Amino acid sequence: MSSKADKEVEAMQKSLVALGGLEQDEQRRVLAWLANKLNLGNAASPFAGTGVKPTVAASMAIRDSGGNLTPKAFFVEKRPVTDVERVTCLAYYLTHSRGTAQFKTKELSELNKEAAQPKFSNTAVAVRNATNQNQFLSQAGGGKKQITARGEEARKESQCAEDLGEISDESLYFTERRVRECF
Repeated sequence: MSSKADKEVEAMQKSLVALGGLEQDEQRRVLAWLANKLNLGNAASPFAGTGVKPTVAASMAIRDSGGNLTPKAFFVEKRPVTDVERVTCLAYYLTHSRGTAQFKTKELSELNKEAAQPKFSNTAVAVRNATNQNQFLSQAGGGKKQITARGEEARKESQCAEDLGEISDESLYFTERRVRECF
């Protein structure tokens, strides 16, 4: 009769063989699915449950008093690249985590600072581009903006595509087929 440790090693060996022929992004998806299926939370991390914080980014995954991710942790999760993506993330965060559906450019700048993100070279231009070119934001009256349905979907789609290892450097525009595959 094998010991519990032997069974654990055997399971690890079988898992390694099963995952060995897959690409890295496929391995991540399988591990995430398995951890979810077994109700293990973030067990796909080798540090899960050990109390070890392997990186600064991992240690930032904290929540505020309302149970929402902090702005810094939100940005670590979403990883926006362009100024338009960053503005859209800020707008999404203000709307969903802070309950501020309408906001001024100054509020986006302040949240950007709170999230410890690089300063915008020109926040007003980034907001204007997110509004006019990408239509991720819209006018809300009184000099305020609000995130549009397109902006909300852009955040979801980019995270979904990133999770699938399909994000491109080009833009946040994804075909409907790719979005459907993710859900």
